[in-house]
Amino acid sequence: MNCTLTSRVADDNGPYVLGLEGNVCSGKTTIGLQYCRENHRVFFVPEYWEMITGGERTTLTELNANGALKMVFAIEEQRCAALTGANSPIVCDRTILTALVTNFVRGRLGEHGDVELPVQLLRDSRVIRPKLFVFFDVQNEVQLERWQSRGGGNSIFTSPDFQNLYRRSFYCLAERLPIKVMPVVDETVATLVRQVELEVRNCASTVYCVVEALRYLSSKI
Repeated sequence: MNCTLTSRVADDNGPYVLGLEGNVCSGKTTIGLQYCRENHRVFFVPEYWEMITGGERTTLTELNANGALKMVFAIEEQRCAALTGANSPIVCDRTILTALVTNFVRGRLGEHGDVELPVQLLRDSRVIRPKLFVFFDVQNEVQLERWQSRGGGNSIFTSPDFQNLYRRSFYCLAERLPIKVMPVVDETVATLVRQVELEVRNCASTVYCVVEALRYLSSKI
C-alpha cells in the first residue's frame, strides 16, 4: 500500500503526525502497529505506560489525577526529545489529549484536582502536536470484555461512568480540534486501517489551540 502519511509533510517543516485515541482496549495499538507494518517508513510511538513500565499500567493508575497528569507530561517531554529531527511520518499511540481528558473525567467524577494545572503544563511543556487525531469509539461492553480477556481487574477506566464521560469529552473536543471520531462495531483491523488511511488523505491542515479546546470542554460538560 502506498503510504499517504509519507506524502503528508507538515506545513511547519516537521513530520506529519497522526494521533490515535480511544479508551482502554479500543484497538489503538493493534491498528497503529498494523498501519506501520504496511508502511515501513512510518515511525510508531508507543503509549505512555509502555515507555515507563513495559506495559504495566499500575504506575499511572495508582496515582491521583494530578500526579498521573504530571508524570505523563514528563514522559511527553521524552517523546518529543526522541522525535527531534525526525523526518518520517509518525503515528502516536495516544497523545497528550489522553492525559488531559483522563484528568478532566476523574475530576468530574469526584477526584478533584487543580483545574489550572493542565493549562500550566501545556504552556510550560513540549508536546507532540498531531495534524490529525482519530478517536476509536468502541462500545463499553466490548471494551470491558477485551479488558477482562487480558486479565484486567476492576478499574475506574472500565467503569460505565468513566467510559461514557470519556467518550462525551472527545466528542466535545472534536468541535474544536481536528479529531475524527471513528465508531467501531465489528470492523476488521484491515478495514479500520483503510479508514484511517482515508482520513489522513482527506485531512486538511488546521490551526488549533489545545488550551482553548480544554476550556471549551470545561464549559460544556
